[in-house]
Amino acid sequence: MTTYTNTKVGQITEVRSGIFMASLDVDANGELPTITVAGEQVPVGQPGSYIAITSGDIRILAMISSMVETDKNPTDVNSLTGRGNGKQVAIGLVPLGEVNSAGVFESGVRNFPVSGSAIHPVNEEDIKSIFVKFRAQGY
Repeated sequence: MTTYTNTKVGQITEVRSGIFMASLDVDANGELPTITVAGEQVPVGQPGSYIAITSGDIRILAMISSMVETDKNPTDVNSLTGRGNGKQVAIGLVPLGEVNSAGVFESGVRNFPVSGSAIHPVNEEDIKSIFVKFRAQGY
């Protein structure tokens, strides 16, 4: 699995058994981060796509289940300084499993992330390597 450096697109904001919440980083124009899929730029956060969560040595694979846009709290520091766009995008994540130190995907989550853990987009190569043992069994 890819070592995630310089690919952070947001952070975990809430952790519950079976579902995590995260906020996506938006730029000054309110645009979502994008990734390249099949040669096209697509915004991160689409339900059904995958996200990697990193926290120290913990690497968790999750699927995006929901996405909602809200206004930031009017007392947000960026709003007070006149920076930022007042837009906040939150995503719901269903944790699928962990990637161990050998890079092998294991279903289920034993080590939960903490609030503030980085989230990263997952590329197609990562998905293929994660699910290789399932393809070998005909799934």
